Amino acid sequence: MLAICIFFSATIPLVSIATAFFCLLRHLVDCFNLLNVNRKEIDSQGSMIEAATNTAFFMVVSYQCCMMAYFSTNNLQAEAFVCTFMFIFSIFYIVLTYTYVNDIESGDKDCR
Repeated sequence: MLAICIFFSATIPLVSIATAFFCLLRHLVDCFNLLNVNRKEIDSQGSMIEAATNTAFFMVVSYQCCMMAYFSTNNLQAEAFVCTFMFIFSIFYIVLTYTYVNDIESGDKDCR
């Protein structure tokens, strides 16, 4: 549906509005179905969200390393310094704020 919208939106602007309405409606129906109709408790012990956050951390750090290498090889020292500073700040942030996701006691305290 999105490909059709992109293809025809240049010539027929109302297609974009109709597609936005369709996507919103589809999102609401899917949310309702997942939360009420097809509800199933997932017992992953927090491993899925932990894997997702670890992957995101890895991708951000890898991107920063690539940018540092690019700037260093092209003799852009100021940009390389800024990327190095951001890299070190990111590592400190990851180390200092990383907590186990499936901590039930802290989750119960937040709900009270």
